[in-house]
Amino acid sequence: MLFALLALAIMGMSATTALQNRRLDLKREAGAAEATVLERLRNGAQALVDEQLVALQRGEPVSKNGVVLAPAQQAGGELVWAPTIDDLRTMGYLPPGWDATRSALNDAPYRLSLTRLPVGCVPSSCDISGLVVLAGPLRDSGRHTAVDGVVIGPILTRSGAGGGVSLATNPDEISGFNGAWGLPD
Repeated sequence: MLFALLALAIMGMSATTALQNRRLDLKREAGAAEATVLERLRNGAQALVDEQLVALQRGEPVSKNGVVLAPAQQAGGELVWAPTIDDLRTMGYLPPGWDATRSALNDAPYRLSLTRLPVGCVPSSCDISGLVVLAGPLRDSGRHTAVDGVVIGPILTRSGAGGGVSLATNPDEISGFNGAWGLPD
């Protein structure tokens, strides 16, 4: 009888461990799926930059397929283009059926922006910097407060050194890998 109870206890622990492992696998898969969406959005924005580079360097509006993206001037003279996902799709930089405008993980919207660097640059020497941002936190649903590192891990792995996060210690800034760069959120 004692051996039967011991066997049941071991089977119960094994089942719990298997369930926890499956839950972690599902979270990693969700992170990988989100990374794919972010990567495709980044590629769409990069295609826009590649095709419209000269106009962006000059600080001019860009247009394609009836969509016109005019830059907005920010404080300090920085020009920012903020294409929407609908803009990228209509312009042909995303597939025609693309409908991901909000994250399946937290229902936060995706935001995109393009800027010239450095501010005030001579057009032919301007670099174009782009951001694709998930505009909301990825929280661990089991704890309700902590960020979900299991989901975030595959996203950062896929984005590499160009990826960044906003941490609870400084939620108004996006920091790059190992603090290599930082931008206001």
